[in-house]
Amino acid sequence: MICRFPARFIAVRAAVSARYNPASTALSTTTMRQKPAPDYLSGYPAALAAEVRRLIEQDLLADMLLRKYPLAHAVRTDTALYDYVMELKDEYLRNAGQLSKVMFDSKLHVIRQALGTHTSISRVQGQKLKSKREIRIAAVFREMPIAFLRMIVVHELAHIRERAHDKAFYQLCRHMEADYHQLEFDLRAYLSHLDATGRPLWSAAVLPGARTDEKRGASG
Repeated sequence: MICRFPARFIAVRAAVSARYNPASTALSTTTMRQKPAPDYLSGYPAALAAEVRRLIEQDLLADMLLRKYPLAHAVRTDTALYDYVMELKDEYLRNAGQLSKVMFDSKLHVIRQALGTHTSISRVQGQKLKSKREIRIAAVFREMPIAFLRMIVVHELAHIRERAHDKAFYQLCRHMEADYHQLEFDLRAYLSHLDATGRPLWSAAVLPGARTDEKRGASG
């Protein structure tokens, strides 16, 4: 069963494409960066943002999100995250360069005020210029639905080709995930709920025998 938000609340495709200003609420440091006092809905129409806040105040938003996204994903380790990211990259950006590291970062959201980062460092080795790319995803995404994880991963992968949050960037995001804008809006609504209430809606899905301390290093 798919939860249907009120029409004013969820008219995202029309509202986002016509009035959403990505630059005002960019999600990463190449980047998914947040303001010191986060307003996760600042790029959306005021009436839409007000509706989300009303639903949070009336304790209605949580149930709506849980009906639409009932389960957390099972991507628990850095190794599993690396494999998940590489599967998407190989499908859509196979020739876009290699990733040397992919990991969850527990300090990212707090210290760098970001939900995800894509960084590229170039070094001269002998007579060649080599680049190392890495993607870090805020640890808060460990306890979210797979759709939200996919959305942030798609965002960071798109930065391999498109550095700015411009038309080409969002076209690439939508190419990798057709519901990108809807998922970003739902994610921002959830983050607004989390910021206002401090109550996570999902618990991480841990598979039997899964390790939670694995990390994928520079060698992949």
